[in-house]
Amino acid sequence: MRTLGICVSLVLLTLGMALAKPSSGAPRVKTPKKAAFTNGEVVTLQGKVQWLKAVVSSTTATSRQPKEGLFLLIGEQESTPVSSAPITYLTHLGLTLKDGTAVKVTGWKQVRGDDVSVIASSLEVNGKSYTLRDADGKAAWSEDIEDYVPNKDDLAKAEVVTQQGTVSMAAKSEKPTFHLNTGEGVTSLLIMAAMPKALQSAGLTLANGDTITVTGWRVAQGETSFILARTIAKDDQTYILRDENGKATLSAKTPKTGGGKTKKKTTEN
Repeated sequence: MRTLGICVSLVLLTLGMALAKPSSGAPRVKTPKKAAFTNGEVVTLQGKVQWLKAVVSSTTATSRQPKEGLFLLIGEQESTPVSSAPITYLTHLGLTLKDGTAVKVTGWKQVRGDDVSVIASSLEVNGKSYTLRDADGKAAWSEDIEDYVPNKDDLAKAEVVTQQGTVSMAAKSEKPTFHLNTGEGVTSLLIMAAMPKALQSAGLTLANGDTITVTGWRVAQGETSFILARTIAKDDQTYILRDENGKATLSAKTPKTGGGKTKKKTTEN
């Protein structure tokens, strides 16, 4: 009987361990990694915006806005540097912050010696709240231009440009982007076109050195400025990549007019 009891106990113990241990084939839920700065104290501050000294981005040489939306929050008793979001994302939200704009900032307090700053999770202006980061500190925007989703309202305000140049791309590239060398004193322009296989299916094959003309919207994702191609012309043939609202559509026809305001026309080489 004693032996039987020991055997039963061993069976129960083994069964319990089997139930407790997940099967190797069972799906595992990946726990999101929290940003280190979220360990800081969560605070809410109010004050007025004062932009810090501008940082000129190499991709947007005409921009005089501070990188990453860094501004000084002028409070009644003290001023605190606040890291909000890229200017392009704030604009996408419909939020325009000017010097003197009253704003309520909620975010994580960062302390380094005697220096105190805040990384914003949300901003509130005129009673409306704008989320910039989630509880884990993950930004609401993406720096990867492949994640860019065209918005017809944004495109309606965007500058429409036409650029002629030669293609520069990695060998056997499977990305929807390439660079266009214009020979106008600019190293190159980043172009968002379409996946190579999709272009090929429409009859357009691009290779290094090909001379093409790109017409599209000058837009940005995070701090990266690029041209979202609407059409690409090569060898007297025009290929339509997107309609006037930015929706993907591949064909080899003459495009309709519309879709954005032409603020600047670039002289073609």
